[in-house]
Amino acid sequence: MRDEMDDDILELSDTVQIHAKAPFYVTANEFEELEKLLEEAMKNIKSIDNPRTIILETWLVLDYCVRNLIAGALDMTKHSFDDLDLRYELLPHGFRSCLDILEKIINKQKGLERPPEDNRITYNGQFLHYIKKSSPDCFDKLLELEQAYYKKYHPELVREEKSLLLTDPSSINNARETLNLPRIEYRSVSDSWFGVIAIIDAEWFKKARKLNDIRNFAAHRFDANDIYQKMGINGANKLELLRSFCLKELEVLFTVSEIK
Repeated sequence: MRDEMDDDILELSDTVQIHAKAPFYVTANEFEELEKLLEEAMKNIKSIDNPRTIILETWLVLDYCVRNLIAGALDMTKHSFDDLDLRYELLPHGFRSCLDILEKIINKQKGLERPPEDNRITYNGQFLHYIKKSSPDCFDKLLELEQAYYKKYHPELVREEKSLLLTDPSSINNARETLNLPRIEYRSVSDSWFGVIAIIDAEWFKKARKLNDIRNFAAHRFDANDIYQKMGINGANKLELLRSFCLKELEVLFTVSEIK
């Protein structure tokens, strides 16, 4: 019998499934790419006997996840093509740098309000600059009327500081400086992206960095025992314990699990 959580599970194949809260931000075209990556990783972790390769397969999922999240936050997908993948052409080659960038983006975005709704009045920066220069009294009156309008019809939009919302990105910085307006920062990522990163917290980044450290160590070691010792794996079934560790990492970091 299916339990009530089954509706939140997406079966990618006969052997691999992910939870709806998985931190993968992909387009419809990239979804097939994600399916292949996860299926291949799961298969290789369970079948290959080389510890270095097992760790690398696990890390590749992490690298893909992080680069896609950054690309999604910065809306890079629409500028990428088959022969120009900005996830690899533009972002740093070093994974640690990418992870730091993602952490900064998430921390910044979590501290910002959602963009104002359609009820907020918007202005072109050049137009405001013209009014301020041509008729300062008119500009001040515009500020007063805006606040009076919000108080009467949309009190949720009233701010302690008088402010005008600019809509021309190219003129925002110059206009705010010229007009002596306070800078207002709003969340710049989509609601869907913000939902995807819901499970990513400080502990997630701690585990991600640990996995990256293990991968860097394993990449420069040919003796499997060095890798096992680094990871604190002991006993007669070291290889199987390593497999279990990597499968657990996929589940904890990405909600990826095996269909049994």
